[in-house]
Amino acid sequence: MRIKVEKLGKSFDGKVILDNINLEIQEKRVSCFIGPNGAGKTTLLKILNLLEKPSGGNIYYDNKDYAEIDRLSLQRRMVLLAQEAVMFNTSVFNNVAYGLKARKRKGAKKKVKRVLEMVRLSGMETRSALSLSGGESQRVALARALV
Repeated sequence: MRIKVEKLGKSFDGKVILDNINLEIQEKRVSCFIGPNGAGKTTLLKILNLLEKPSGGNIYYDNKDYAEIDRLSLQRRMVLLAQEAVMFNTSVFNNVAYGLKARKRKGAKKKVKRVLEMVRLSGMETRSALSLSGGESQRVALARALV
């Protein structure tokens, strides 16, 4: 999905966090935001993932204004991985399959196994997700997003 941002702004309690942000994120490309603590990186990511509303400016997803898009269908196409991975008190497999079970997807077991291989966690399906290292937890969260 292509995302274009024009003159984006965000303020909290009168404090300007983002001011006149312009950027384009191309489809199938990796983008990176860098800056010091408090620069607004997480706020920008939350806005792009429709978890926060901007104070001003325009956002376009595949050339459509975000105000005119069905938010739910757009959110289903995006994921934001938090810095600290959230793990459910169950197995690695069940953590990854969580979203598939909620949507009653067929072939969930096969998809989960394939994605666990992709993130180099195959063989750990039955392990408690709470016993994983920080890096392993991040890979479980990534796998959950990818299925």
